[in-house]
Amino acid sequence: LAQTAGASVVLVGPVHTEQARRLAARGCIFLLGTKPYSELPGYLAHFSVCILPFRDTELTRAIDPVKIYEYLAAGKDVVATPLPALVQHADFLVLSQPSEFCESVRAALRSPAPP
Repeated sequence: LAQTAGASVVLVGPVHTEQARRLAARGCIFLLGTKPYSELPGYLAHFSVCILPFRDTELTRAIDPVKIYEYLAAGKDVVATPLPALVQHADFLVLSQPSEFCESVRAALRSPAPP
């Protein structure tokens, strides 16, 4: 995503995979680790597009990610994989299949939605 969108990808939160650490070594992906909840709005203020790139699994089909409400309340463009819980918010975000995810993020960067 960082390479194809021509932008930086900033991940705030715990990282549990070596694969993510290897990607961060490329220089355009930043793993900031866990931050106190009170600091998150400060990070969010600098994001151009927020992403929810969940894999399609039995577990993810059953969740309603709280982040979506925080992103939308902050007036951010959001690109997410089409989880069942997010379909009801399709008027306010871009639901994108994994094969089209990078292009959806690039489009949001080129043409931000009005606040």
